[in-house]
Amino acid sequence: METKKQRTLAIFALAIALIATTVAYAALATTLQVSGTVTKKGGTWSIIYTNVSAVTATGGAVLTEAQKKVTNENNKLSFSGTLVKPGDSIYFTFKIKNNGSIDAKLNKVELYWNDSKNFTGYEPELSITDNDIVCELLNSSNAVIKDSNKSQLNLTAGATSGLITAKCTYKSYDNQTIDASDTTLNISMSLNYVQA
Repeated sequence: METKKQRTLAIFALAIALIATTVAYAALATTLQVSGTVTKKGGTWSIIYTNVSAVTATGGAVLTEAQKKVTNENNKLSFSGTLVKPGDSIYFTFKIKNNGSIDAKLNKVELYWNDSKNFTGYEPELSITDNDIVCELLNSSNAVIKDSNKSQLNLTAGATSGLITAKCTYKSYDNQTIDASDTTLNISMSLNYVQA
């Protein structure tokens, strides 16, 4: 009987020890927490044209008084002129300003003839030729803006680009034939900026 009593006592002692261990473990438990505050800063996104010059004609190109002015509406520059003979050109200059508080990079450059819905030409650079007319956008080094050098037009907040020239030239070359009738070309140049 004593063995049974001892066994019962031993089981009881083990139960007490187990309860005591659990209580001791619970008494030593720790909860770690992380808390904080995140503030989203306000900012502005504004890439604009600035320092837009008048249109200049070279050679025999013709500009009316109205055509000498570049229209700047809703971040779209518009110009027109008449190229009379090979070698003539018209051009104007401008800069691009990051008027916002967020850095911007030039994502894509495109040039279309006619309209963007049904364009007849596209290049991954801003220079294209059609009917002996070359239209191009040149950076401040007079190099054509294209994918390989577009990073030159990346703009930190508040920065302004170097001078950019939009130029259309009537190409000239040996043994050139001249069209008997006038040809009008509609041009669309696009500089797509995104957050840097």
